[in-house]
Amino acid sequence: NETDLNFNGKKIYLKGVDHNTAGARPVIDCQQAGRAFYFGSGETEDSVIDNFVIQNGMVKNTYGGAIVCENNSSPTITNCVFQNNIVEMTHVTYTTWSDSGGAIFCYNHSSPSITNCTFSGNISSEWYGGAIFCWNSSSPTITNCTFSGNSAANWCGGAIACFLSSSPTLTNCTFSDNSAKWGGAIYCGSSSNPTIINCSFTGNSASEDGGAFAYIYSSSSIINCTFNGNTTNYYGGAIKCYSSSPSITGCIFSGNSANYDGGAVFCTSSSSPTATNCTFSGNTAENGGAILCEDSSSLTLNNCVLWGNSASFSGNEIYIYDSGSSCTLSHCCVDNTGYGFGGGGTI
Repeated sequence: NETDLNFNGKKIYLKGVDHNTAGARPVIDCQQAGRAFYFGSGETEDSVIDNFVIQNGMVKNTYGGAIVCENNSSPTITNCVFQNNIVEMTHVTYTTWSDSGGAIFCYNHSSPSITNCTFSGNISSEWYGGAIFCWNSSSPTITNCTFSGNSAANWCGGAIACFLSSSPTLTNCTFSDNSAKWGGAIYCGSSSNPTIINCSFTGNSASEDGGAFAYIYSSSSIINCTFNGNTTNYYGGAIKCYSSSPSITGCIFSGNSANYDGGAVFCTSSSSPTATNCTFSGNTAENGGAILCEDSSSLTLNNCVLWGNSASFSGNEIYIYDSGSSCTLSHCCVDNTGYGFGGGGTI
């Protein structure tokens, strides 16, 4: 029985041992018959899962394809591989979080520690978080993890989605080739403010907005990260901000693209992000090769370089769409032919 294993609040250290092949991880194969683990009894960091492959979990019309952490449960998950786990919706009666968290679902003040793990090919077939979904003040610590090829094809957060004051901390993680409708790698909504440090985002895609990130009524701190080759069919090749004001420091944006506006960053609905010590180059869009601001949004750039970005219509570097929007530059290096304006606005 490799489904719904339950620690029942006990301080158990479950460790996989490589009996036959050096470095091999034992496999917990759910065989699409359920999820692997359930934590719902207030487990702490002393409840540990270490060194397993957890695969082929499947749940329908509920959440957490491989692991559920809820009701103040915050176990430690380390040195694990999560692959080909899925949550699937088969009928239209659902809660707002059904079919979420292809690999791990964190709910109701549950904040596991997730370290040295790999997430690949996990799927939320309808809603949020192809690999991890955080809901209702759940803020996991995620360190030295790799997310590749996860998807929330019909909605938000190809790798990770955060809602309702859930603010994970991500350090030294890589995100590649994840996909979603909004937020190819990460989606943050409803006052969720993650901290992202020393992470890389490459080749993530959104069928609508936010090739790597999408923010809705949220913000975050993004520090020393790279965004390369992320794409969206609509707005914000790397980042879309909607009524959100992230702080972006020491980041590099290169080769990101949007079919419409904001090759690297798109700001709308009174968003006011700040970028400091950042470089934008080789990003492309129809308007605002690097950055576009609209609908009373204002971006502040400090000590930034914007050069070699391109727009097929206007604003190779920065495009200001309306009179209520602006971009403030302080000690920046920007091609002085790279500005575009729609109905006014200031730089």
